[in-house]
Amino acid sequence: MNLAKNILLSFLLGLFLLVAAYFVAANGHGTFSFAKLVFPYTLLSTMDNNPITGIYVLLALIQFPLYSFVYLKSKRSDISLLALLAIHALFVVLAFMYSGALFV
Repeated sequence: MNLAKNILLSFLLGLFLLVAAYFVAANGHGTFSFAKLVFPYTLLSTMDNNPITGIYVLLALIQFPLYSFVYLKSKRSDISLLALLAIHALFVVLAFMYSGALFV
């Protein structure tokens, strides 16, 4: 599979996960735990109880295509996969620790 197809598929996956996170959060009446697991960078934007703005929704949409691009373009895919997982896991922990009180 070529790079463009992989990036498109990862974008579609991210879009599906974004819609799923929205429904799990129930427009603010549910839980944001799933969103913190999948989109930690976006949820860290809520540290000061700021709402999630368009730029952070865009960040959520490009997160998985960026992961795909880095993984596919690296010379050592095993190392890049471990690095991406470690960075993502670190930001998940930070999102659970520091996201705003409105986003529990």
